[in-house]
Amino acid sequence: MFMKRDSFDTSLGYVDAIDMLLRQLLAVTREVQWQAWLLYMLRAVEYTARWTTAKIAAIRVLIEETTGYIQQLCEIGVLKEVRVGREKLFVHPKLARLMTEDSNAISPYRAA
Repeated sequence: MFMKRDSFDTSLGYVDAIDMLLRQLLAVTREVQWQAWLLYMLRAVEYTARWTTAKIAAIRVLIEETTGYIQQLCEIGVLKEVRVGREKLFVHPKLARLMTEDSNAISPYRAA
């Protein structure tokens, strides 16, 4: 295996990976074991690709869930969508109103 996955201390996984890497390199230089080295590197690339793919999938799920949550908040009036150029901002309606006022007067927020 390229790195330990069950280790609570990720630095231990890195230490083990570096140790394995150095052992493989030493075997290549001393015993000309290129096949083991190449297989080790291919496993490392595969592990990294799988890890990255899983992270991308998790980010996509998070984006979908967050989008749905923000839309629900807009529907019930907690947030308001404001366009600024090509960007969309989601702000509290009272804050949106304050941002569009020309007045510099500051007053404390009072619940209605």
